[in-house]
Amino acid sequence: MKNQEAVDAHETENDEEFKNTEINYEKLNREVKYDFSILYDKANQELVNQQQKRDQIIAIYLAIFSFIVPFALSMQNMGMLVKGIIFSLVAIIGVMFALIIVRYRVYKEVYWLCCQALTNLMSFKHEELDKATVQAVYYRCMWKKGNAYVINPDTPESTFDKKGFFQKNIFSGETIYFLIHAFITAIMSGFAVILILSFIPVLNIIVGILVLLAVFVSLVKVFFDELMAVYYVLVDHKDKSFNKAFSKAWFLHFYID
Repeated sequence: MKNQEAVDAHETENDEEFKNTEINYEKLNREVKYDFSILYDKANQELVNQQQKRDQIIAIYLAIFSFIVPFALSMQNMGMLVKGIIFSLVAIIGVMFALIIVRYRVYKEVYWLCCQALTNLMSFKHEELDKATVQAVYYRCMWKKGNAYVINPDTPESTFDKKGFFQKNIFSGETIYFLIHAFITAIMSGFAVILILSFIPVLNIIVGILVLLAVFVSLVKVFFDELMAVYYVLVDHKDKSFNKAFSKAWFLHFYID
């Protein structure tokens, strides 16, 4: 009974309502000195880390591709359906890895803007730095790089120049890396369909090619859509669009708002 009473008392204690303690802003150090050089080095290192993580993901997928595919094709006793399923699994892994690579690419873009913002913030008096100032500097860095892709700026008809953005970035090293991964994934998807539908000659090849193209185009679209979203606030001027990028730039979140 005593043990049960102790358990009940403990549960009652844990069920107490959480009471938030408001921040006493009078306790803040108004003369805080930010070491932006250290923050810059950390942000720059994170930028490099995103690239290294991307390279690791691609290397892992290529290893899976180079091992699984020859193994499946060399098995004479393995049916076409089973081989198709194996190719499908490799394709699914490729799609998941592609989404991870897109995330790394977006973070790299954000950290690049973060480094530029930190460089600009070094010119400000530390006691004058607040949320509005930091975000204004970050927005200015976004505008300097992204304004070239805004059609009819500062008007209700302003739109993002997706074609110009695509043409500007399609031949960058970052994009080519992704295109290689996306193409291999698309090939795996197409071959999976061809093998699974091998009992329907000719039609399986047509469907497989269509799936290959659909997967490739879809992955490339996701890549560019997510990258363009970093700068979309330049078009719609909404907090949601700005915060989508700024929330990831956590090296700039050194203020108390």
